[in-house]
Amino acid sequence: MDFSRFERVQAQEQAAGFGERMPAADSFFRKGQVGSWREGMSEELAEAIVATHAGVMGRFGY
Repeated sequence: MDFSRFERVQAQEQAAGFGERMPAADSFFRKGQVGSWREGMSEELAEAIVATHAGVMGRFGY
């Protein structure tokens, strides 16, 4: 369980990179706080994501 702690994966990304990081993003593992996405995403974009992916999000409990 310790291997997946936020601080550890964030440090691993800083040391070795992370393939899923978008080229324009500073990092993939940003804050590690539940709901922090709301601070950096517009309401319109959040609604568009939900409208487009509601079925899959529901299957995974989002």
